[in-house]
Amino acid sequence: MQITSRDISMFMFIDNYGYVSAQQVATMFNVSLKSAYKRLSSLVKYGYLQHERIFHQKPGVYLLAGKALSLIPYPASIARINLSTYKHNLLLVDLLLALSNEYNCTYKTDRIICRESGFSLKSVSRPHVPDAVLLDIDEKNIAVELELTEKGAARLERILKFYVRCTDYGEVWYFVEGPALLRKIQNKAAKMPFVKVNLISEVLSDVSKAAR
Repeated sequence: MQITSRDISMFMFIDNYGYVSAQQVATMFNVSLKSAYKRLSSLVKYGYLQHERIFHQKPGVYLLAGKALSLIPYPASIARINLSTYKHNLLLVDLLLALSNEYNCTYKTDRIICRESGFSLKSVSRPHVPDAVLLDIDEKNIAVELELTEKGAARLERILKFYVRCTDYGEVWYFVEGPALLRKIQNKAAKMPFVKVNLISEVLSDVSKAAR
């Protein structure tokens, strides 16, 4: 099988997140879903990707396999799927595709930030890492936090205090699923004008359609 430069870009895209859906590959590379499935299936067949179907009658996800690792021009790794973060991880892909399209920017995910910093994502001793960072928007780096469930008040306050002290990010953009959580974070961050809180449904509705 001949591996193309687009295939290698696809491997790097998957490595950013650990795993992605066929629809997300189609969106990223501006191809039809049928074309995405066809190429992904071939890459699975020849040992470059893995396909895992997590939920019955739901689309599966694609992960790197061993043959792809040597073709990525930096140390990459094969992800493990954690059911407790599965929905969050896939929503983060959609969110970053939408935001990078809207703001014409690049980004780094927490997976890449931790790898570059020498930390494990599961390390309890590492400093706080946002879910992603949007790079160089109006000469600022933007921390992205995707919250689908309510954190304890103490933990939320620790994260917000981290951003007060941290000078790496010009702003912090929270994206949440429901109005109750939106109001909670807005109230906690009322004296932090650099923290913006948004409903993820509105962002994906307004922006991701343009990307597709």
